[in-house]
Amino acid sequence: MAKEDMLMVNARDLKKLHVMRKVEEGSLKQSEAAELLRISERQIRRIAKRFKEEGAAGIPHKLRGVESVRSYSAELKARVKVIYQ
Repeated sequence: MAKEDMLMVNARDLKKLHVMRKVEEGSLKQSEAAELLRISERQIRRIAKRFKEEGAAGIPHKLRGVESVRSYSAELKARVKVIYQ
């Protein structure tokens, strides 16, 4: 299995996936899904759109695993560690 085919999800994303499948089937309203997931109806609409376009891959946040732009460089961290010791 290629790395692109793997989808890492946590328990919250699994719940979101389950709820979004119910919304897609029509057995759950978007407003009810928003209450279950404790997010706004607007977020539900955005997630539903992504779910429809991308499938299960649209559930996790797109920035998961991406290093923060506010993080310090590895070089700076190493220099600080040397100074601290």
